[in-house]
Amino acid sequence: MENWFGAEPQDLLALDAKAASSYLKDLGLRAKEENLPRLTDLAKSKSQLSMFLGAVLDLSPFLRSAALINPIILDRLFDTSAIQRIETLIEAMPAFGL
Repeated sequence: MENWFGAEPQDLLALDAKAASSYLKDLGLRAKEENLPRLTDLAKSKSQLSMFLGAVLDLSPFLRSAALINPIILDRLFDTSAIQRIETLIEAMPAFGL
């Protein structure tokens, strides 16, 4: 559970550590609402992956909004390769007007 795509995340630092922590808490609540226990546990953890995810949520309003609206997109990263996920995201882009 400590990695996505079969690899440890690279270091990424949030600009606002308090905001990153708050975003992770919000994500954990959304994941719990959607019955996504792996993502719920990740959002609560203090792991390297959790810190990376918190930084992503802090640095990208777009990714933060997408994750909170539809947290399953993050949960799916536990079960797929990077190439498979990127292809799926590209195929889904028209549905989001992209």
